[in-house]
Amino acid sequence: MAIFSKKNTSLIAEIQSLAANNRSNLSDLLRKCLIVSKKLKLKGFEEWIYGELEGYPDPASVPTYRMVRCTMHLHNPVNGLIPFSIKDPQLETYFTSVPIVQSLSSLESLRDKHVDGYLTLPLSGEDIALINSLINTHGMPSVRRAGVSNVDSILDAVRNNILKLALDFEEAGIKGENMSFTADEKKQVTELQNVSIENFQGILGPVTNSTVTQNNAIEIKKQDFESLAAYLKTELNVGYGDISTLKAAIDADQNEQKAVKGEFGPKVSEWIGTMVTKAASGAWGVSIATAGGFLANALTKFYGF
Repeated sequence: MAIFSKKNTSLIAEIQSLAANNRSNLSDLLRKCLIVSKKLKLKGFEEWIYGELEGYPDPASVPTYRMVRCTMHLHNPVNGLIPFSIKDPQLETYFTSVPIVQSLSSLESLRDKHVDGYLTLPLSGEDIALINSLINTHGMPSVRRAGVSNVDSILDAVRNNILKLALDFEEAGIKGENMSFTADEKKQVTELQNVSIENFQGILGPVTNSTVTQNNAIEIKKQDFESLAAYLKTELNVGYGDISTLKAAIDADQNEQKAVKGEFGPKVSEWIGTMVTKAASGAWGVSIATAGGFLANALTKFYGF
């Protein structure tokens, strides 16, 4: 099958036509956009295209239209899904505002396979441990769900973004006849890029805003608080005062039955909540997503759960 129609040799016009047609294949449309990004050296546009085609490796880098609201449930083997909520508003937002990182083709497949109009969004082991420390789940697994209509919203946002940019190109006289761009067109796009990238901030511009990179250089040993403290300080930049408070919380929970059962004790759970609140307020300097998951993971290793 020919990439372009015989009647229309303008790359930008072809992209416009496909973007405006809801039945056209989005992956094919993005590949045509990749040609434009390469030929015009639009690095931000290129990164966005690869994110949509291959998925986003960093959840913190997803565009805002890929943030989906969902609901939390416990799966009861007899009564089915039982909704639950988390009292802390910051933690509630952390669990129910989810970045969708899958490629567009994966999302289209999920949309077509849904059963009851909802998608199940997986929880990491760290998130499950954090939920178990916050509420009494009675041993029931946590489930996170979002309406399948969110997938359609993401697909529409991608198509609309492409159409808008193609229209901006056409207005500036950038056509890409015979899959080539003239020197004047390349000059025009340099001037246009300053406007378009700014307008698509977080979509076509730089998208990485992660505040902490975990390199796992420090191994956390079971029941070795020094290794835990070193990890918290070096990898997560937790202050010495907060580390000291954690040590006191661990000691206070030492005889708690919950710690024996594989759950954090009440004092340690309270400490985690305090640290997540600090992250939400900016007092700690890490993202709220990093705070909850990484702390729960570190403490799980320390306890040997």
